[in-house]
Amino acid sequence: MFFEEFTIGKRFESEARVVRQEDIVEFAELTGDLNPLHVDDKYASKTIFGRTIAHGLFTLGIALGQWYSENLTRDSIVAFVGLNNLSFLAPVYPGDMIRLRSEVLTARVSNSRPGVGIVTFKDQMVNQNEVVVLKFERSLMLRMKNA
Repeated sequence: MFFEEFTIGKRFESEARVVRQEDIVEFAELTGDLNPLHVDDKYASKTIFGRTIAHGLFTLGIALGQWYSENLTRDSIVAFVGLNNLSFLAPVYPGDMIRLRSEVLTARVSNSRPGVGIVTFKDQMVNQNEVVVLKFERSLMLRMKNA
């Protein structure tokens, strides 16, 4: 889809993805964030969460991956230009099924780059119980159809 096709209020929803403990551990090892809340069952069982949880940034990464796996902007993406108002609202546990819900918040033609526009999405990650676990706004620079 190109810039012109993202009208304010248009909504999208990704397929769900299961979060596995192995994914959480791999993320911890990759980033070096080995906080026991994410990788140690015994430690995590004594926290307010009662068991291990996914890193917030891992959940954000899944959200971005879910957007791109939908191939909506594969032919039009120029750049990921911003992320705002990020809030982690509920834990994501191993075994949870999460999916991305996006709504076009704003769309404007770029003042500095001809042939492109900036689209801002209001995004939410929801789990299998419809609980919003993460919300944020994301802006993409997209090519115009006839640019």
